[in-house]
Amino acid sequence: MRLERGAHVVWAVYFERSVTRSRGRKVPRRMAVENVRLSDIVQVLAQLGYRYEVRAEKKHPANWFDERRWGYVVVYTEKKKGELLREIASRLRKA
Repeated sequence: MRLERGAHVVWAVYFERSVTRSRGRKVPRRMAVENVRLSDIVQVLAQLGYRYEVRAEKKHPANWFDERRWGYVVVYTEKKKGELLREIASRLRKA
């Protein structure tokens, strides 16, 4: 899969508090949330006004064996990925 410039893949597992960094969490534990759903991330992205595409049928490579389908969103922005993830995480915690 080749993405256009400024596109970032954002997996739901990036924000899951119970997941370790080695298993895919990208934000600090203090910013992570319990039982994050792809729909929660989509709602936050819509509130923030980002252009995105949802790919709900995919599983995170480090968690391919997990029964839950984590899914991911392709977000189109010129921001750095770390900035984007922190912005999403802060909104998820407020929700």
